[in-house]
Amino acid sequence: MSHHTPDESQEPELLELGGGAPMRSAREPRRVRRGVLAAAGVAALGLAGVSIWAAVAFFASGPQPAETLPASTVAYVSVDLDPSGEQKIAAVQMLRQFPAIRDEIGLDTTDDLRKAIFEEIQAEAGACTGLDYADDVEPWLGDRMALALVDRDTQDPAPVAAVQVTDAEAADAGLAALSACGEDAGSQPLGFAVSGGWAVLAESDEIAEQVIDDAAESSLADDADYRTWTEKAGGAGIVSFYVSDGIGPMIQEGLGSLGPADPRAEAYAGALEQYGAAAGALRFGDNSLELEMVTDVSGVEVDWADNDRGDDVAARLPVDTAMVLGAGLSDGWTDALLEQFAAGAGDGFDLDALLAEASRQSGLELPDDLETLTGRSVAISVGSDLDVDAMMRSATPQVPVAWSVEGDSDAVADVLDRVGSRFGPLAAGLLGSDADGDLSVIGPDPDYRAAVLAGGELGELEAYREAVPESERSMFVLFVNFDRGSWLNGLSADDPELMENLEPLHAFGFSGWMDGDVGHSLLRLTTD
Repeated sequence: MSHHTPDESQEPELLELGGGAPMRSAREPRRVRRGVLAAAGVAALGLAGVSIWAAVAFFASGPQPAETLPASTVAYVSVDLDPSGEQKIAAVQMLRQFPAIRDEIGLDTTDDLRKAIFEEIQAEAGACTGLDYADDVEPWLGDRMALALVDRDTQDPAPVAAVQVTDAEAADAGLAALSACGEDAGSQPLGFAVSGGWAVLAESDEIAEQVIDDAAESSLADDADYRTWTEKAGGAGIVSFYVSDGIGPMIQEGLGSLGPADPRAEAYAGALEQYGAAAGALRFGDNSLELEMVTDVSGVEVDWADNDRGDDVAARLPVDTAMVLGAGLSDGWTDALLEQFAAGAGDGFDLDALLAEASRQSGLELPDDLETLTGRSVAISVGSDLDVDAMMRSATPQVPVAWSVEGDSDAVADVLDRVGSRFGPLAAGLLGSDADGDLSVIGPDPDYRAAVLAGGELGELEAYREAVPESERSMFVLFVNFDRGSWLNGLSADDPELMENLEPLHAFGFSGWMDGDVGHSLLRLTTD
């Protein structure tokens, strides 16, 4: 660490090349063929070995910061500027579609990005202006880094950073220079230690050295919980994060600053106790960028949201739908949310009084009518003929938006009638509705309501399947189709450069589902 014997009873089979060789018996050609086959087999095995090595090298992402951080790390976020070959290719193929990224940032080398990050931090801080990236940083800075919070038992958790280094001696000198210039600018001196291809930065040298020593005994990369949850999240990505179940008590302690009698502190602390570890990764795929996250919800009461009905309504919308948010909600969802709300509000909060007043003002019977209006599955959708400009100009625009409910149509109609009688013609116009069987469609545009009621196969659309691949088992889905209609152009018509950079966008999706005690969520952006 720096701181600063073959069996002679068998006739040998030889493959002889060149003239002058003795004539062979009738069986010898067979031996030649066997020798050739044997040689070919060895060559094939060699080629297979090389291929396997190449594949491993291509897909492997190399050493990660988790190897130099201890198992006592409770929160971790890493950035990998040199991911696996698969990730590199996917990233370049996708990002080069956007002029602002292709032309302004450049994608030729990862050093371009490292330099840009350093210079941005340098400019923002207004310090260390005498340091030069090429002389003081580039010679040692690697492609991977992480920020972490390390538990130190009886002491406060230590915020640290782990940075990959390519030259330990140069890193020692460069970090010393960074520490000195920061101190000259009035900042606290930078503590650091360099070992095994990594530099750990902390509030003091002592903390940095202790982190490295602890990691040598038991690293985060070898921790069973870390490995389990990062694997559930699909492995490492360009950006990866992990939060252990040990973070909850630390946050609860921090909430103590609200005061021991503050009901918010008690409510938040109770909520934190329910959640366990979490992990996630931001990664590139085939013309896509996705963020996948997993959470341990074994201690959370999620019966009201543990269903696969999130896209029951959304999937049967017209294929030219521009946007849709769908959800599956079970009986009692309002009670569960209201209880959480009331707990956070404190003992002096009268929930019953609030609901009574809201019911009087709205004409609704709360919270029961909310469950009627959401049914078993609900979706809010926007049609592709949304005209942003016309909507802005008209006082009474026909907006192609609808609230679709799969449930008791008669009960839905009763709720709408009561609200309409309470607010008059305006509400009647906004809350126009049509129904067919168990599907009710509510919205201001009768043509769009009819189209939604007629239905379609949005769930079979390629863009939909790519953006929300787990929709059939999701409790909620969000889908945006950038290629349907001109609404996106309407939002960027005054900025040609913005329009050019929005052009490659294809679809966006966000979905969530349960798998036993694991909560999953997936956010995905796709391009053409």
